[in-house]
Formats: sequence, structure tokens, C-alpha cells
Amino acid sequence: MVFTLDPSGFARLVDIDTAQTVAVPIPRVVALKVNAGHQFFSDARVRQALSLAINRDGIAAAITRFPESAAGQLFPPALNTWHNMSLPPLIPIQKRPRSY
Repeated sequence: MVFTLDPSGFARLVDIDTAQTVAVPIPRVVALKVNAGHQFFSDARVRQALSLAINRDGIAAAITRFPESAAGQLFPPALNTWHNMSLPPLIPIQKRPRSY
């Protein structure tokens, strides 16, 4: 029995007839760490620009292979027990109209 198998490992097992595989969404974190103490990040606009430039949909699709796991807050809407629906959605630069 294996728990929290990475997506590539799951893909290799799913085609084996003697193995039973079950996929369920779980909270996972893919993080970008920066030196927040650097003077460059003292400006909130710089921190917001960096946050908005991250392609969360692309990361969720390519790394977790679960596109619904893209999150603009701590947990994605797919994990509705922990996702705060009252917060406004984060609209990344890639999805904003040019006139924004």
C-alpha cells in the first residue's frame, strides 16, 4: 500500500493489471521562496507583481497534474473545506485584459 504517490509514479502504476490505483486530491504545496528581507521586496507593488506573474494554472497542470489544484490562496477551490470563498479571486497577469 502506498500513499501520496507523485503523479509520475501513479502514471506508471495505473497500467499494471495487478495494481489497484485510486487518485484523490490532497493538499500539496509548490513554493517559490525568495529573500523577503531583500530591499527589492520592501515595496508591496513588487511583491504583488511577482505573485501575479506566477502561472498557477500552468504549475498545477504540469507539476501536480491536477489542474483544479491551482490556488490564489492557501488552498484551491477544489479543497472547499479549507478554501475561503469570501476572498476575491486572484487574477494573474496572463488572464487579465490588456487594458487592466
